[in-house]
Amino acid sequence: MDSLAVKEGVLYHRWELTELGKVTWQLVLLKGLCTSVSKQLHDNPVAGHLGVSKTLAKVRERFYWIHCRHEVEEWCQRCDLCAARKGPRVKQRSPLQLYKAGESMEHVVIDVQGPLPGTDQGNKYILIAMDYFSTWPKAYALPNQEAVAVTDVLVSQFFTRFGVPGVLHSDQGQNFESSMFKEEVRVPWELHVPLDLLIGRSQEEPEDRGYL
Repeated sequence: MDSLAVKEGVLYHRWELTELGKVTWQLVLLKGLCTSVSKQLHDNPVAGHLGVSKTLAKVRERFYWIHCRHEVEEWCQRCDLCAARKGPRVKQRSPLQLYKAGESMEHVVIDVQGPLPGTDQGNKYILIAMDYFSTWPKAYALPNQEAVAVTDVLVSQFFTRFGVPGVLHSDQGQNFESSMFKEEVRVPWELHVPLDLLIGRSQEEPEDRGYL
């Protein structure tokens, strides 16, 4: 892959932020070292117990591993000291802004449009999946907008061709997402997707809404 390179016997990952014109080569970590890095860059007195975004930015300056964003979020959310300083959590709406992805398939948003005039195959809806980094969209015909139909198309036609995104988000709402990912349990993933691409899903990010 173009995003990976071996330098002096060490594996690195190419991280690019197009809006800044900056390219960083991140050290690819073994799974057993990821927790230690998160701890050092968040819990260490010098680190200052920064929030998720700043901690993640510090990690990405030097390191890379699969599930990086998800695991850093979990580590910061479990921090007792941060929770004590913040007090009771109050959910606030974030202003609409674009998610900044550093590479293709890091963040994909999906939406369902319809009902539309039916086709000869009985399809009345369109599933749109778009990659945040490249803004490249892909459309699929659906007979309905139920979670099982959406999941089947994503797994059999999108994931198997382009890979599983780091974050998958839907404008259909949390109830729809919960139903969709319950359907995943019924899908024989190992027949469709390489094991190392089966990754966790992040929580809903308010700034994603309305992007499609």
